[in-house]
Amino acid sequence: MNKKGVAIAADSAVTRNRRKRDSKCTKNGNKMIRLCEAVPISVMLTGNNEFLDVPWEIIIRQYRTRRGKEKHPTVKAAAEDFMRFVADNATFWTESGPVRSNIVRIVGNIFRKAVDEMMTDQNERKADGCLRRPAAFVKAFTKNCKELQRNAKEYGCCPQFEDYTLDEFCKTASAIVDGYLSRYSFEDKPELEKEKAYPQAVLDALKPIVMETAKVLIGTRNTCPKSAILVFTGYGSEQEYPSLVAAAVCEGIDRRVNYNIQKQDVIEISDKRPVAICPYAQDDVIEALLNGVGKEWKARTDSEFKRSLSIRFHSTYEVPGYKLNRYAASLPTDDLKSDFKRSTANLIRKNRREWEKALDQYDLRSMAELAECLVDLTGFQRILTFEQEGVGGPVDLAVISKSDGFQWLSRKSWYLRHNGNRYGNFGI
Repeated sequence: MNKKGVAIAADSAVTRNRRKRDSKCTKNGNKMIRLCEAVPISVMLTGNNEFLDVPWEIIIRQYRTRRGKEKHPTVKAAAEDFMRFVADNATFWTESGPVRSNIVRIVGNIFRKAVDEMMTDQNERKADGCLRRPAAFVKAFTKNCKELQRNAKEYGCCPQFEDYTLDEFCKTASAIVDGYLSRYSFEDKPELEKEKAYPQAVLDALKPIVMETAKVLIGTRNTCPKSAILVFTGYGSEQEYPSLVAAAVCEGIDRRVNYNIQKQDVIEISDKRPVAICPYAQDDVIEALLNGVGKEWKARTDSEFKRSLSIRFHSTYEVPGYKLNRYAASLPTDDLKSDFKRSTANLIRKNRREWEKALDQYDLRSMAELAECLVDLTGFQRILTFEQEGVGGPVDLAVISKSDGFQWLSRKSWYLRHNGNRYGNFGI
């Protein structure tokens, strides 16, 4: 992005994650879609291509059909309105399987972590497999769950879960949690499995804290195997320069979407920041180029590290060999690591600044061509290595400007040339 507009490149590789099945990556997806008719804003999809088994592409198209004529003042306002639309639309919440799967995943993680963090004597068993001290086990389990809650709350609560109550969660999840805990019931277990099972009375005592912890985790800012990042880009009606908002989405429950937008996920072009290069997902190759990781970067960091060492250890040259170890141990080296990190960060920042200076006066087509090259380069790197080829397929290119709105430069298919390439047969 620069003051002239936005250039976006998106390949066709999409990932679908469904419950316990392995993820599937295909190279025929649409990852860049117009969000609005009244203001030039698009959405680029990364991560899981579905929300509760409904493709994001379908959800975005429905939003554009029903709310596309809204003139949102900013891109962030459009993103938040889109999330409200997802929460309010009952069509997307009819399938209970994904919600059940998500609850089971969270409860399973809670149970395993709470048990793994216990001291050995708190989970000690008798010869017949029964807990030696059930009360101590429940107390330790509860303490560990409280710690999980404290850690989760540090990430903050998602906007749509700020008023979510434990009673609401229990109505949806109580039977699901009962089903999960029954797997650990001591009754009807073979002798060999009883060392990992618990009496029903213990499981009943654990359920309240498990429910409470699961409710906290399901509403806090987090990521999961099924998470996606929706990148909203363009202009609001009150914005002179373009902006970008990246929203991390991790499923949902009870018509509430677990999404969050952090401060660093909102990027606005201005006089203070005239250029921004923003890779999302599969960004390792692009970040390496932007950060300048290469022979020159390595040589410079090595030089910085040696300089830091020489400042601290130059006096050791005059120390007798038999005193060297003791003398070296007495030297102040606590800030050595921080100095090295600081110098490395400065080198990276300087390299990125050079890229941004070069792009300051780029026109939109040139920026789009550069974006396409970076996507192709990442796909080529995946082919040359044993990494999953999660990048590839035809690359779609689009530009967004304040005066001309959203325009396709290159589209894999489905656009009408006589309509200025602006709208596709499927309304993309």
